[in-house]
Amino acid sequence: ADSSLRKVLEIDPRNAEAHHNLGLVEMARKDYPAAEREFRRALALRPNFKEALNNLAVVLLRGGRPAEARRVCEEALRVFPESPELHNNLGEILLVLDDVEGAREQFSLALSLRPDWPEAQENLRKASQE
Repeated sequence: ADSSLRKVLEIDPRNAEAHHNLGLVEMARKDYPAAEREFRRALALRPNFKEALNNLAVVLLRGGRPAEARRVCEEALRVFPESPELHNNLGEILLVLDDVEGAREQFSLALSLRPDWPEAQENLRKASQE
């Protein structure tokens, strides 16, 4: 996948999807700086690319930068307030930042948008035990 994506980017360096997909490859490898770079490239080409915003927040959180992750997630939610994934990820970020009440609220919002989502249900359960 990596070499195919790089070939696509050689031909079309302005392909936001290819940058995003390469970011996913780097994220799976746990190369968070490389993943961040690719997600930011995708966003430079397509600023309201929801999946790239969401994955950038995840990479920042995993890379130990929860305050930055929070800012990215909150900015994304201003554009995509109906995204259960963004609400769930913001909840996870808020837990890391010790805002348990804020996390519960975000997990509840995620579930109001996608009621049968096991991940958000589990996150709300864990946050309610804090």
